[in-house]
Amino acid sequence: MGEAAGNATQAARLAGYKGNENTLRVIGGQNLLKLAVTKAIEKLQQKDPLVMNRKERREFWTKMSLDPDVENAVRLRASELLAKASGDFIERHIVDSVVQVDDVRKKLRKALEAPGAAEKIRQLEAQLLQGQEPEA
Repeated sequence: MGEAAGNATQAARLAGYKGNENTLRVIGGQNLLKLAVTKAIEKLQQKDPLVMNRKERREFWTKMSLDPDVENAVRLRASELLAKASGDFIERHIVDSVVQVDDVRKKLRKALEAPGAAEKIRQLEAQLLQGQEPEA
């Protein structure tokens, strides 16, 4: 694997993107959605026999958890990792919140026209990433 070792935030930093951790995390996540980036990652994984892909990890954990010759503690840990990878332990919460898209657009337009627009945009982005209602 490359120098970022699978870390999208670090990969964004190494690629020359600038910003704080939150900004680089967002950029890294966006880059992972790009077809060319995912194809390049898959190609690297195929070249490196020491890198397991998702399917190989799941198969390994499944074999470990079902093997009666393996210690129970190891089998339990393998089944836990398999369950976590499958999202079995995710707590879901219903959030009752409505953000009006038109209101957000108006606030962004207002922010773009104001002095110090770049800083205001960063603040609005941070509020949105934290799930907060953007301030005017």
